[in-house]
Amino acid sequence: MNYFILFNLPEIFNLKKKKIKQKFYTLQKKYHPDFHINTKNHEKYIKKSIEINQGYKTLINPLKRIEHLLSLNINYNLYNKKNKRDNEIIKFQFNLYEKFEYYKKKNNHTMLKNFLDKINKLENSLFNKIEKNIKKKNWEKSIFLLKYIKFINTFQIFVKKNI
Repeated sequence: MNYFILFNLPEIFNLKKKKIKQKFYTLQKKYHPDFHINTKNHEKYIKKSIEINQGYKTLINPLKRIEHLLSLNINYNLYNKKNKRDNEIIKFQFNLYEKFEYYKKKNNHTMLKNFLDKINKLENSLFNKIEKNIKKKNWEKSIFLLKYIKFINTFQIFVKKNI
């Protein structure tokens, strides 16, 4: 299922949340089963509403949107395939965890906050890079960047829980 087609949106990464929400509400007004309770096709409307909800959850979340874009354009099993560049990500992960532990031991909240700010800026930078690579249809680089972004996302959650 191509959720971009369902929502009548372009197949691009950079979508406005407001536009996604508008399309979602428009579709739900048209297909929500509560508006078709006494029709023969009630089951069809239930399925369509579920599909719309799944599409919304995918398109509103930047990581899921990237994964969906990639799955529409390539064999997404390539994502799980080990790559020689994965070692870069592993080194990057260790480096971030070491820095976090260092700042945490110092018990300096300003340093930790600055560290988290840098991570947030890095994430934004990676989102910009992945957008450019998706436009260029550079799928391999997009997959690589997505792995970085997914790690950073997990790392941000870890840091917030451990501050």
